[in-house]
Amino acid sequence: MALAYDGAIQRLIDAFANLPGIGPKGAQRIAFYLLNAPDEESQALIDAITEVKEKVRFCDICGNVCETSPCPVCADPRRDHSVICVVEEPRDVMSIERTREYRGMYHVLGGVINPMANVQPSDLNIAKLIERLKDSEVKEVILALNPNVEGEATTSFLSQLLSQTDIKVTPRIRRRNHPGPCARRPSCRLNGSRMFRMLGASGLDKSGFSYNELHLPNQAGDTLKKIG
Repeated sequence: MALAYDGAIQRLIDAFANLPGIGPKGAQRIAFYLLNAPDEESQALIDAITEVKEKVRFCDICGNVCETSPCPVCADPRRDHSVICVVEEPRDVMSIERTREYRGMYHVLGGVINPMANVQPSDLNIAKLIERLKDSEVKEVILALNPNVEGEATTSFLSQLLSQTDIKVTPRIRRRNHPGPCARRPSCRLNGSRMFRMLGASGLDKSGFSYNELHLPNQAGDTLKKIG
C-alpha cells in the first residue's frame, strides 16, 4: 500500500508542508489545486516567487523589506526622524502603518530573544539599532513588541540596555483588541520571575544589562559608549 505519492507531486506537497501554518492536508490541497489550475495561474505563482527572491531585500537602515535601500519610510524626509519604533518583524511595520497614526521611523529586530529556540541578543538586529542612535536627531525609542513572554523579555532587555543613554525609551507592548488565546492560558502570561529565568538561561546577568553582555561588534559598543 502506497503511503505517499510518486515523484514530483509528493515533492510539491512536502515543499508546501514545510511552510509555516500549512499542515499535511493543507499542503496536499494546494498541490492538487495547482495541478489542476490553468498554466497561466501556475506560472504567475512561479514568477511571483522568483521576483521576490530576486528583487526583495532588507533595508540597510531599518531592516524592513524593500526593493530599493533605503526603504520608502527611511527615505521619506516628511517622517519624524527623531522617533524610532522598534518592532519584531516587517509585517509589524505594515500593521502600524495601516493605522495612519504614526509618522516616525522604524527598526526591525528580525525576531525576539528566545533561549528555548537558541535566539540570543547577538542574533537580532540590535547592533544596527545602537549604531543608529549615535544620530543626535534621535530623541525617543518606542519598543512596540508583541505581548508574549519573549516580546516582553526583549522589551525589558532593550530598556535596560538603552537606559545607559540619554534617549527616552517608551515600552509599548502591542496589545490585541481582543483577549486572544494567550489571555486565556495562564502559561502564556508573563511574570517577572519567568522572564528573568528566561534571560538568565541565555547567559545574561539579570541584575543589569550592559553592552559587554550583548557580544555585539566592537563598533556598536563604541557607539553606545559615545551616546551614553
